Amino acid sequence: MPRRRVPSDTQCARPFANHELVVLQLAAALRRLFRPRGPRPAGSRIRGAFGRRAVIEQAKGILMARHSINADKAFERLRDHSQRNGRKLSDVAAAVVESHLLLLPPNTAP
Repeated sequence: MPRRRVPSDTQCARPFANHELVVLQLAAALRRLFRPRGPRPAGSRIRGAFGRRAVIEQAKGILMARHSINADKAFERLRDHSQRNGRKLSDVAAAVVESHLLLLPPNTAP
């Protein structure tokens, strides 16, 4: 009579491993969702808004100088690029400003 093979603990637990992983991931997601978050101070929200606005204005100025266009056209270009590429307007503006800074000649200190 052939000897009967007994499955190991690992082989017995394998079918349940995926279920356990899903439960652990769901629990982690729920913890993140319901994590207490305090309101941000009004000052930090305002500083953030002003900072983003300043970067957008800088980008508009760069586009106006490069392409000889007015402020409205420069904003339209930023907005259109943002919408076409699914990026935030402030991120597009920051990229314009950063690329402009890379193209400037280095400062030669006396």
